Parts: sequence; C-alpha cells; structure tokens
Amino acid sequence: MRKALFAIVAGVIVLGLSTACRAQRAAPGKWIHRTLANAAANEAAQRAKEIPPGRWWHLPYFATQLNISDQQKAQLDKLFDYNRNRLMQLKTQIERERVELVEAIDREHLDERAAMSRMTKLENSRTLMAATRFTYSLEVRKLLGYERFAHLKTIFRNWRGLQEYLSNQEPKKPGVNPVNGPQPPVAQPPGN
Repeated sequence: MRKALFAIVAGVIVLGLSTACRAQRAAPGKWIHRTLANAAANEAAQRAKEIPPGRWWHLPYFATQLNISDQQKAQLDKLFDYNRNRLMQLKTQIERERVELVEAIDREHLDERAAMSRMTKLENSRTLMAATRFTYSLEVRKLLGYERFAHLKTIFRNWRGLQEYLSNQEPKKPGVNPVNGPQPPVAQPPGN
C-alpha cells in the first residue's frame, strides 16, 4: 500500500516538474513573468480587501470616526462609480475569455497554441482586474492620507459586520429572517 502511494506521489511530482520545465522551455521569460504577475495580483487583491465594501463613507460608523467631509464623500462616490463600472466590464470580459478557453480545449481537434493564447488572455484580464481593485484602494489611500487610511483599516477590522463580509454573507439585520424576510412585530395581548 505504501509503495503504491509513494509511486503515485512520485508520478505526480515528476509530471508536475516535466510540465513546468516544458512551459519554461517554450517561453522561459514568460513563465517566470506570469508567476510573478500572479503573485503580484494576489497581493494586490489582498490589499484591496483591507478597506470596507460598498459606500462605507456614508455609514456613520466610518464617516464620523474618519471626519470625512461632504466634498470627500462626493469624490469617493465618483471614484466608487468609476471603479464599479470598470470592474463590471472586466468581469464580463473575463467570463467571455473563460468561455472561449473552454471551447478551445473542448474542440475535437485541439489547437494547443490557440488554447495557450486564450489562457494567457484570461490570466492577463484577471491580473488587470486585481490591478483595478488595487488602484481603487490606492486612490482611497491618497484621498484619506496616511493617518486616516491606517485608522480606516483598524476600524474596519473591528467592525461588527466584518465576519459577514469576509464570509460573503449578507449582514444580519434586526427583525429580518433570512429565509422568510421581515418579521411582523409580535402583538401583545390586551390588558398586560
């Protein structure tokens, strides 16, 4: 049993190394560049998650603690709208490129060069999406300055809605049942 497991693990490692070597032989600089670009995109995506989602500057919890002026709120609104529209465009583009990649792979006669080209386009678009998110967080950083941006990250970590945000759940609202919707108030019997 152990020998069979060892043989399987060794086979997977050898297969993975041979694939990596083949990819590096085909385009040595591009393979390393793609790896570094993916790492940078992951880092940018993590940085973008350091600020709250949505129009957080309109929530009193954030706005009062950060002393955000009406002019800054208008600037943040404009930045948010531009960023949201750009992200929607990129999301549509990524989905279209993903479908094209799947179609290229699923064809009866595989064109490896076309499939690799579509995969590269898809990865570039994903990297661009991460860069767009990161640029948004940089613009927020520039607008708030060092002190308030650092404070924003701190109060966001302490925000009670953070767990719902991180788990991609809708924050729980009082009186709302996630299955049945808003609950009517409970009537009290007369005379109590």
